[in-house]
Amino acid sequence: LYSSNGHHEKTEYEKMHELERMKYLLEKYPEEFPQVSTGRMVERLAKLLNMKKTTVGEYLTISKNLGEKGMEKFRSGELKKSAAVELSSLPEKRQDELIERGITKHGDVYVLL
Repeated sequence: LYSSNGHHEKTEYEKMHELERMKYLLEKYPEEFPQVSTGRMVERLAKLLNMKKTTVGEYLTISKNLGEKGMEKFRSGELKKSAAVELSSLPEKRQDELIERGITKHGDVYVLL
């Protein structure tokens, strides 16, 4: 379903969610994806979803490390992927501080790092 459901332009959050679900499926049911049976997970997802490895890695980093407040902003579109990647490199407490100050643009986050 996830691999064939590409009819509308996905938001950045939807793309991340799709990667999370495909990662789960690859881990749980590897026999269903013989075309990507070997290699690192990032490489397998990139091949399966026709994405760059760096892009896949960024989405997985966001998924794993972005705190709850940041994820809410990312889901709503207030926080773009580039800023979410930067924020996800910080401890959650620092992420929350920046978000509470309204700092959600990549350039602003990057300057404060």
